[in-house]
Amino acid sequence: MGLEYIVFKLSDYLSLTAFELLEFGLAFSWLLLLLQNIENLARFGHNLFLVRITPVGDKTK
Repeated sequence: MGLEYIVFKLSDYLSLTAFELLEFGLAFSWLLLLLQNIENLARFGHNLFLVRITPVGDKTK
């Protein structure tokens, strides 16, 4: 996001519309990733697995 802003300010290559479209695409992709992670947490958040870790040379169980 910062790189596009710098390119927009330093050059006249990107118009404001192109800058806004790039930023919208970036924000929308972050929003989709957030919703995907929230969905995964809601679906699989209750699965807990207890694991007991013992040293390799330990004979006590």
